[in-house]
Amino acid sequence: MSNSDEDYRRSTCDHLLEVAREADNDDADPGSPTDPDGILGHIEDHEEQDVIAVSSLRSQQRRAFFIRTVALLCACSLSVGSHYATNILGPLKSRLKRELGTSHTEFGLLLSAYSLNSTWTPLVGGILASRLGTTYTSILATGVILLGQIFLLFGDIWADIRLMTLGLFIFGLGVSPLAVVQETIIVRFFKSHGLGISMAFGLIAGKGASFLSARTSYPLTERFGSRAPFYVSTTLAAISVVINLAYISLSKWLIDGAGAELEAPDISEEAKRRLATNLTEAQALEKVAEKRKVHIRQIAKLGDVFWV
Repeated sequence: MSNSDEDYRRSTCDHLLEVAREADNDDADPGSPTDPDGILGHIEDHEEQDVIAVSSLRSQQRRAFFIRTVALLCACSLSVGSHYATNILGPLKSRLKRELGTSHTEFGLLLSAYSLNSTWTPLVGGILASRLGTTYTSILATGVILLGQIFLLFGDIWADIRLMTLGLFIFGLGVSPLAVVQETIIVRFFKSHGLGISMAFGLIAGKGASFLSARTSYPLTERFGSRAPFYVSTTLAAISVVINLAYISLSKWLIDGAGAELEAPDISEEAKRRLATNLTEAQALEKVAEKRKVHIRQIAKLGDVFWV
């Protein structure tokens, strides 16, 4: 990590400490002024004061734009494998019925095994993302998707409809959390830099993969054999895992270079670095990180309107 990247994290955490101290002062003295700009506004003001030459500012902007583009490509690539796999079964219904002897009920069970977990896993994905961070939650989700896809592939190879159902059940555990993580990553990097168009690119990548899956699954069976769509979807899921590992290895460079918002694990990491030099600041940063985490018991406090 370069000195400029370390300076970014240090200055951001310093500002978080300042905001926390001001909040404590406001609790003690309600008439004291508050910070109207928020975290991002303060950082931008600080950066503008530090920039001396216009050329240096443009260089920083070009570098940040490049880094955000890399982050967007990684985020869009995470869900390509999952979106491709969700639409391969529809065009193959007649083939599965002919070769595996699946009835309409069994085929419906296959689809419901996938969709069942999509009803509650988004909540789990959001909680994990707030506590573990998007980097580790994303590799957990893509790993689960790849595992389910492998079960689905071997179920097709061994003509075992139960194993295919288990594969889709495991597969469904990771799809919704991955969608939550993908959107969180995009918001993190593009919160004040064209968030709408960035979210659109993420949707285009997913919908495009779904379209290609529905369009190519049956032609693949005719040209390369009945199991070709499953091999392709498993390969794409594996590629998503590889890209996810690359994103994790580059995460510090991406976050610090683009000036992305720090998550709770990032703040905790900075607190550990300061533990040997300033115990008070380290403890204060840990409190800030804890406030950014989501607890299940907080869901009960959403109010009557939410539950209605």
